[in-house]
Amino acid sequence: MAIIKLNNQSISAVTALPTGITTGKVLQIVHSDFSTHGNFNQDTNVSIGSINITPAATSSKILLMSKGRVENYDYSSGDDMNQSCLLIFFRTISGGSESQLFVARHNESAAGASYRRLGPHISSHYVDSPNTTSQINYALKVHVTTQDTRQGYSAESGLVAMEIAG
Repeated sequence: MAIIKLNNQSISAVTALPTGITTGKVLQIVHSDFSTHGNFNQDTNVSIGSINITPAATSSKILLMSKGRVENYDYSSGDDMNQSCLLIFFRTISGGSESQLFVARHNESAAGASYRRLGPHISSHYVDSPNTTSQINYALKVHVTTQDTRQGYSAESGLVAMEIAG
């Protein structure tokens, strides 16, 4: 059995990280869960939810993580249903203009039926370098492209923003 030592101390004797490590520390975590339902038109972005975080330093990185399920349903004819579901991260700094950061894609199809539901689970992450200490709003939106007429959607998601010292 190997004995692991750090600076001549056993691992169990280490109670803190060495001093002088200034990067990679998690400075703050903001998170929220969202649930929304409704109708949407094809080729539109639908907001699921958003969170705000104010970085402590301009050198900080923001690790965004999301998990979600977007369920689409329709009552149309029995044709096959094909869709591409996009989960999109947007960023707005201090009420400025919104910019798209990242897109996670999921493609799915279902055989014909008079009532159909597609509900992909999508998880994704993105590292942002906002270079600001102003408040940042991170929004999560869904975009569904399909050949069919959607009757409605249900979205449940969570969004986490972690500020990491840079």
